[in-house]
Amino acid sequence: MSKWSELHDEGYAAAEEGDLEKAVDYLKKAVTQAESKETKDELCQSINCLAVVYQAQGQDDEAKETFGRTISLRPDTVELPAAIEALADLYAYDDDEKALELYAESLKEYTRLGEHDSLFDAQNKILAILSFSDDLSVLNERPLSKAEEENFKRQADYGRSLLGEEVTSDAEPAELVQRVDSYVDSWQDAEIDTEELDEMDVAKGLGALWGQQLAKAFDWTWVCLEGAGNLYAVVSKDRALVINPVYFVKSCLEMPELDCTIMLAFNMLQEAGFDEIDEKSYENVMEGVHRVIPKPGRSLSMAAGRLPA
Repeated sequence: MSKWSELHDEGYAAAEEGDLEKAVDYLKKAVTQAESKETKDELCQSINCLAVVYQAQGQDDEAKETFGRTISLRPDTVELPAAIEALADLYAYDDDEKALELYAESLKEYTRLGEHDSLFDAQNKILAILSFSDDLSVLNERPLSKAEEENFKRQADYGRSLLGEEVTSDAEPAELVQRVDSYVDSWQDAEIDTEELDEMDVAKGLGALWGQQLAKAFDWTWVCLEGAGNLYAVVSKDRALVINPVYFVKSCLEMPELDCTIMLAFNMLQEAGFDEIDEKSYENVMEGVHRVIPKPGRSLSMAAGRLPA
């Protein structure tokens, strides 16, 4: 193990344990070590980790400057778009225009590097900002191509297979959505053997199946929102509402503490709980659906789950 690796790992471990001052000390040493002896990627790993710790300490200006250093170094790795996205997160609190500009840049870099799975977080953050914006003109909606439609059908078939052989082909949307919700709960509770399952494939399968049921039950439609970096989502007929099913499922699989509100949202749609939303608002449903008392073992809503610790 190299000296840089030892210092970086010590800093990372200290941050995980909540000892942020110790983390800063080790990560600064790791940065110094990497500046002279290691690769640009390793240097930027330590710089980004240091910036995250600064952010956790509430030192946003230091975090911005530190993420900016990675961006100026332009590493040809995922550390670059990760830094750009993180910097956008910091601006999202007080400068939507700057945040959107940075998120768009991060999407381009993730795409260039082939880090397609990493796109989801940045895309959903763009959608979250735009959903609360007065100007939705940047959302260029287009219908899916035949190839894209077939892809979602294949993914939905895989999602259905995950739910078990007892799920019949004529199952009602409400039943399938409930089963998706329950499957996510079981994953979060470690009741499913996930060793041979790819988390992203599962998220795509269950998300596609859920979206398929929204289309059947409420006449929603799969679309591509190009203004959010080719984000595939389901939208209501009047475009008042939008859900990014794959992103929500992926977030739940990654965060066991996140309350899965898939069935709750479906029930609210059945009860016309969103009738007051104006058409073409693209209101992000899962940002606002939460329980007063989460399911046992859960502590976060979707909106809270996106906030930095």
